Amino acid sequence: MFAKRSQNVLDTYMNRLLTVSMRIGVLMLQSGAEIYRVEDSVHRIHLAYCASESQVYCVPTTVIASVSLPGGRTATRCVRVSSHCTNLSRMMALSDLCRRICLLKPDFDTIDREIDRILSMPVYNSWQTCAAWALVSAGFTMLFGGGFLESALSIIPAVLVALLSFALGLLHVNAYFNLLLESFCIGAISMSFSLLSPSIHSDAIIIGVLMNLVPGLALTNCIRDVMAGDLTAGVSKLSDVILTAVSIALGAVGAALLMGGGFLIMDNLPFFLAMACCLFGCLGFSMSNNVRRRTLLWANIGGCVALAVYLLTPVSLGVAMRSFFGTLAAALYSEIMARLRK
Repeated sequence: MFAKRSQNVLDTYMNRLLTVSMRIGVLMLQSGAEIYRVEDSVHRIHLAYCASESQVYCVPTTVIASVSLPGGRTATRCVRVSSHCTNLSRMMALSDLCRRICLLKPDFDTIDREIDRILSMPVYNSWQTCAAWALVSAGFTMLFGGGFLESALSIIPAVLVALLSFALGLLHVNAYFNLLLESFCIGAISMSFSLLSPSIHSDAIIIGVLMNLVPGLALTNCIRDVMAGDLTAGVSKLSDVILTAVSIALGAVGAALLMGGGFLIMDNLPFFLAMACCLFGCLGFSMSNNVRRRTLLWANIGGCVALAVYLLTPVSLGVAMRSFFGTLAAALYSEIMARLRK
């Protein structure tokens, strides 16, 4: 009887450990974390609570974890992940929680309360998200060759399409169809401005507003996953990024055929005006991705650093090399700030 009671205690302990660790892992994955970050976090939590062995496998739609105790007992848990969003504030809070768990080893009830607290953290509401879309559109419209008039007009399709996005989300419409419809509306509304006045560059407005739909974070994550050796997850995310890009392109193809041309003409802007446009655009992206308010300034500075390096790199090197140096500056800045503000 004593042996059976001990086995029941061990089973309960393993189930609670798996429940807590998987809850954190799934929430991180849903919030936009990289695959290697999810696997490493769950693995470290298991080892912190005396697991003799821990195996974690994660893909964008599933998390599987197996934990073994020194006595030889093993338990496995599999969770299907059906929904994703981008909430960098929640992801940062969960990463910080994992570090504190490994350091302090609190009881499972305390961890559950901390997770509930993180889930109750405020996020930007609908109107703040609309304002974020407007900031991104206004900033990037000017960077891509529009004037102050085009920058102001870009706010109209940005807000309307943001509201459309909320409505489609409530209806649980397919994500790719959402992007197709949203990009089509952006092109149609922006082109209507040219009908009112031929002097309006609707092509810059289209590109500026479409920046809200570009899957930049997903593309970055899939590249990092591939570099970390998670080929299955990386290729899966890359497929999602490609389908997203195709949906956006198909929705705006009519406007793109009519407008044509290139838009990388930000060199014609005065340096400080380009910096101001970048600041507005980065602020909007940060709000759309639910970056913590106290982190907004540092995120915006990072965007300005990347653009400054791009603009200061000699034009003779070409767009590709200038973009490379700008991206390299952004990556170095991010790594430094991640360690300073960890």
